[in-house]
Amino acid sequence: MKLRRVAEVMIDRVISARPDCCLLEIAKKMFTHKVSSVIIVEFNNQTTSALSADADFLTPLGIITEGDIVQFQALGLLLADYRAETVMSTPLFTVQPEDSLWSVHQLMEQKKHQSGDGNRRAESAIGGCDSKQLAKSYQPCRNL
Repeated sequence: MKLRRVAEVMIDRVISARPDCCLLEIAKKMFTHKVSSVIIVEFNNQTTSALSADADFLTPLGIITEGDIVQFQALGLLLADYRAETVMSTPLFTVQPEDSLWSVHQLMEQKKHQSGDGNRRAESAIGGCDSKQLAKSYQPCRNL
C-alpha cells in the first residue's frame, strides 16, 4: 500500500450535481451511472451538473453517498424534499494522483478522527478515491 499510488485506484469518471439538486435526482444519477456517490460542484462561481473537459473549472463543494440516501430512506424522509447543499458532507480534501495510498489512508484516518465521519472522499483534479477503493486496493499478500 505504501508503494501504490492514488492513480491506480481512483475513479476517473466522477458524477456531479449542483448544490440545489434534490436528493431524489441525485439518487437517480447514482442508479443511472452505477456509482456510490455524487460530488456536489460549483462551476466558475455558477453551479452546473455537467462535467467540463477541463476539470480545473470545477470546484468540489461536498459529497452525497449511497449511505446518505439509505439513511434518509430509513428515516422515512422524502428525497424530493431535500437539496444537496443542506445535507452534503463537507469539506472534501484533495489529493494528487501521484500520492501514495498509504499517505491518503493516513489523511483519511486523521480527517475521520477530526470530524467523526469516515465516509469522506479524497478528490483529485481528475477523479476520486474513497475508503472503498482503498480497501479494495489493499492486498496483504502483495505487500510481502
